[in-house]
Amino acid sequence: MSNQQTRDFYETGWDLSGGVNGDTRRWGDLRPCSVDYVHRSQLRLMSCMPASGENFLDVGSGPLDDEDYRAFSKNFRKRYCVDFSQTALDRARQKLGDRGVYLRGDLLDLDLPPDHFDCVLCSDALFHVEADLQERSVRKMLTVARPGAPVVITYTNHRGLVDLVPGFRELLQVKLPHWAAHPYYHSHPQDFWRRFEGEAEVRLHPRRTLESLVHKYLVPDGEAGRELLELLYQAEEAHPDFFARYGFYYTVVLRKRGG
Repeated sequence: MSNQQTRDFYETGWDLSGGVNGDTRRWGDLRPCSVDYVHRSQLRLMSCMPASGENFLDVGSGPLDDEDYRAFSKNFRKRYCVDFSQTALDRARQKLGDRGVYLRGDLLDLDLPPDHFDCVLCSDALFHVEADLQERSVRKMLTVARPGAPVVITYTNHRGLVDLVPGFRELLQVKLPHWAAHPYYHSHPQDFWRRFEGEAEVRLHPRRTLESLVHKYLVPDGEAGRELLELLYQAEEAHPDFFARYGFYYTVVLRKRGG
């Protein structure tokens, strides 16, 4: 389901330096001013998932380096990690051991049992899938989810707040030339999710309003930056529909019908 460019990027993109993998170094904001905001954004994502269960499917799991991310499945019996990077799966195994099942390959090619998973998560991965394969990928996730279980997908807006400011995206491309140097990426407009309404209840939730690289450009380091991100988080909590619609990152919860 992944573009070959993405496959090639992530075969080497999980290199560790100082305990931080290459993906996080490139795209994350690790400054102290952002730590609390990012942590609470992860807790917000966790709130979309069941607190416990038997089988948890993580599509595009990566190496599970982030402690908050690992905690999503802490009360599940098994976490099934799907990734095309053997490096990522080897590192995930170091953390989960026999509580994990490690499947290397493309989700669309894997023989997974239907109605098997109490939660399906696909975090920051679907938009790296070829545009014309994304619908098939989502339907595969719905097929393997148990009736009533959520399929939780973090996605990006086709047009977000950055695009509402004329010329701002072009300015960022000048100021942050590595901003656009990511692997293959395609984000469908939000009406894309309507096509799944026959199979699932569809809900959109805010995740994070700005890309991490934009954080680094707009949000000052230190206490002023922390306070600014606190205000942003409170605004997201107070107006979830607005920020789900216009924030850069949002979460889609597809709760499979029949439960």
